[in-house]
Amino acid sequence: MNILNNPYPLEQDFKKNIKLSLIVGFFVFFFLYVFQPAKTIYSIESLNIISAIKYSFITFLTMLFFYHGLLLLFPKTFNEDKWTVLKGIIHNFTLIFFISFFNFLLFIINSNIQEYNSLFFINGFIQLLMITFLVGFFPTIGLIFYNQNVLLKQYLLETETINDFFKHKKTINKITIKGKGKNEILEIEIKNLIYIKSIGNYCEIYLEDNNKAILFRNSLADIKNQVKTHKIYKCHRSYLVNLEKVIKISGDAQGLKLHFEGLDNIVPVSRNLTKEIKELLMNRNF
Repeated sequence: MNILNNPYPLEQDFKKNIKLSLIVGFFVFFFLYVFQPAKTIYSIESLNIISAIKYSFITFLTMLFFYHGLLLLFPKTFNEDKWTVLKGIIHNFTLIFFISFFNFLLFIINSNIQEYNSLFFINGFIQLLMITFLVGFFPTIGLIFYNQNVLLKQYLLETETINDFFKHKKTINKITIKGKGKNEILEIEIKNLIYIKSIGNYCEIYLEDNNKAILFRNSLADIKNQVKTHKIYKCHRSYLVNLEKVIKISGDAQGLKLHFEGLDNIVPVSRNLTKEIKELLMNRNF
């Protein structure tokens, strides 16, 4: 299905990920303590509040690792540019599996059951996994598709609104950028500057009249401090862009994308900067 291959946002903000992990951890605590599924399945005494907290804490740690730790350990795998609805579903179901596994291990460790064999372990884990999937399946699938659809409509609407405000007249100014080397100085006319991309300790500078990007030894943050003009903005953690060169925008569930005349490259806009970039584009003075 094409919808499974549609772009899907990959949340990389630590505060948002820890907040979501806390919410899910609290839900697990509430579910275990109030509904007592372990008592029904394993015919044991009701789960006390301390035990419920332990299970919810394991859930919190596992979820935080999956939602943020894996992004830091495997940045190439968890690349938002290539993240899709299908990958989001697989990621979440793998998370559900490991939450079930670690919570079952905790149950075995804390259990008062004197003897259990491998068959008990397998059957018990399968039962717990089935319950976890039944509880998490529909909310997970529903939330992913709902979120993808809402974000897609939102950003498509943003593109239509902003594109209506685009103008074509350009102004001419010059900016001077100094590199890390003693004599590294680059003078650029803003009318020729398209965008600047961070590449580690270097930056790639894209100009209209150059077939290739200029590799310049300096950080994006330092260049941003040097560029004292209202026409150059940071739209993403890795990009500074000349908003006057934007001819149109597109959007998908991951956010807005900026397009430039005569250039196939597309520059992403960070979701937390969408509102600011939108207002700047719509209020450009030419």
